[in-house]
Amino acid sequence: MSEAMLHNLVSSIARSQADANRCTARFDGRSKDADELEAFIDAIEVFRDCTNISDEHALRGLPMLLVGEAAVWWQGVKSTVTSWNEDLQRLRGMFGVPRPGYKIFRDIFSAEQNSERADVFVCKVRALLSKLPYVVPEIMKLDIVYGLLDRRIRKRVPRDAVDGLEQLITKVRLVEEQLAEVSSFITDNNASPVNPCSAKRRSIAGPSVNPSSAIHRPRSELHCNHFERP
Repeated sequence: MSEAMLHNLVSSIARSQADANRCTARFDGRSKDADELEAFIDAIEVFRDCTNISDEHALRGLPMLLVGEAAVWWQGVKSTVTSWNEDLQRLRGMFGVPRPGYKIFRDIFSAEQNSERADVFVCKVRALLSKLPYVVPEIMKLDIVYGLLDRRIRKRVPRDAVDGLEQLITKVRLVEEQLAEVSSFITDNNASPVNPCSAKRRSIAGPSVNPSSAIHRPRSELHCNHFERP
């Protein structure tokens, strides 16, 4: 190996390590939840895309993101892994035990939308539906997601007004923006200061007197000067 080739190799490894150090995602392989592995893969894929890291550099920097059992596993298979996609496939095969469909549906229907933003809620349910071990028709996905939305959203977005999840996300986002504006307007009106002129008029008029609290003299104390005896 020439000196130039060695220099390029060292530079490439150093760059891979530097890029990997900037990624905060880590995976230890202890959890049996496949969602944890998918979250890790999503994180490193997004980081790789945003930083324009090549597949080769990503594969070299991967050991720095694996700890515990996952790091031990990688030491045993790294010599046979030749590409980034193969590495992800090996990871899923080892740690990504797929969940049965009924458990995924249980997670989907366990909670309806409450205080969470509608567009975020739709994306989460759609992500769960994508993990099913079989293909779900788009019309069925739409019905499931729509039925879990808050009643205020469903009241303002008729079911027959949308024909896809992307369109539903757009419409629910607009509805929530309108609801937020109305809520802000009502709050501002309730918190408006008292008109000083009206407050001054009330102070000039003086406090009102409750007739029931007035002190009445007994009838025997009432008298007229015309009937006084000399």
